Amino acid sequence: MNQRTSTPTIALQTTTLGGGGTERYVEDLAIGLSGRGARVAVIVDHPPLSRKAAVEKHSIPVIVIGHQCQTDSEYEAKLTQSLTHVDPHILHINAWESRDIIKRTARKLGIQTVTTHHHTTLPIRWRELAGLTRRPLQLYSEAVRAYCERPCILCVSKTSQENLRRRWPLGCEHVRQVYYGVRDYRKAEGTTSSDHSDADGPLVLWSGSMIDRKRPSLALRLFRQVLNHVPAARLEMLGDGPLLGSIRHEARDLQYRVTIPGYVDDIAAKLRSAALLLHTATYEGIPYSAIEALAAGIPVVATAAGAIHEAVIDGENGRVFRASDTSTMAQAIERLLLDNDFRRDMGGKAYAQYQKAFRLDQMITRTIDAYRDICQIPI
Repeated sequence: MNQRTSTPTIALQTTTLGGGGTERYVEDLAIGLSGRGARVAVIVDHPPLSRKAAVEKHSIPVIVIGHQCQTDSEYEAKLTQSLTHVDPHILHINAWESRDIIKRTARKLGIQTVTTHHHTTLPIRWRELAGLTRRPLQLYSEAVRAYCERPCILCVSKTSQENLRRRWPLGCEHVRQVYYGVRDYRKAEGTTSSDHSDADGPLVLWSGSMIDRKRPSLALRLFRQVLNHVPAARLEMLGDGPLLGSIRHEARDLQYRVTIPGYVDDIAAKLRSAALLLHTATYEGIPYSAIEALAAGIPVVATAAGAIHEAVIDGENGRVFRASDTSTMAQAIERLLLDNDFRRDMGGKAYAQYQKAFRLDQMITRTIDAYRDICQIPI
């Protein structure tokens, strides 16, 4: 891929290609763009690379530049080498923190950039502008840079888009809102049945990276409360990360009711076998796992973090609570596990919400529209 052709070439940059939501977004976006006729390559900073084989199966090259704990100049040199090889029309960035060095490298090579903002930026308060809670110079310089550069940013939630517009009031004409989109998990092909059956007891599924802000320990505390009233319930926690060992240790007395396999490839089958998805994050954009639950037609019980309310409408397709309200949250889980009609009704509304706003074809179309309108790249 070292000669630019008339066929649009998109390079998707991501920090890792593991099993997290951002990584699954990059995988789905790469496959979807390739299916629409674009030439796609994925550039990954460093492991984990759990999704690498799934991407390469679609004849999409994955380039691992090996950046981890390197200097900025070393990273820039390796990134330059990778981009020169791919020679893309657009570099689509998915690392918010390191976007400046990536954009600078692309600018030197004459490559247009698009950035997906996966989290929910907090709006600026007057106390911040006065320097009482944050350094105002940082905020002002950020706003000036946005005004000068007019960055192309795709926000995965309306909340994120609104907050960026408050932060950069004069540099946001190229900020678009594009929801995550996933496959229809009710009709997913190539999936296998779960190892569990309904006879084993209703299954609560937790899916996410085993890191502090996802609060896997809260999921275990909630489940202990649920077991007091639904002793047949089961919890399966999917995901890898630095807390995996400690969470397994914490759940050692629940080994017959709790399964913690780590990373799994076939999330669709797990979701279809579950009664509900439990989401316990403290800081979030719009959780990819919640969108996948909607696509599988199961309700979501979640903490009120980030833009979760844009996907999970409390009382309709799931329940949303403050993280401190563990007692009421556990009661909501119990009702969904015990009341099959109530759960099926919420599950149907969850699937309707997926069909309305979070289909994969919708995400691909809106992303392509942004490429065309902002970057003038026809696909």
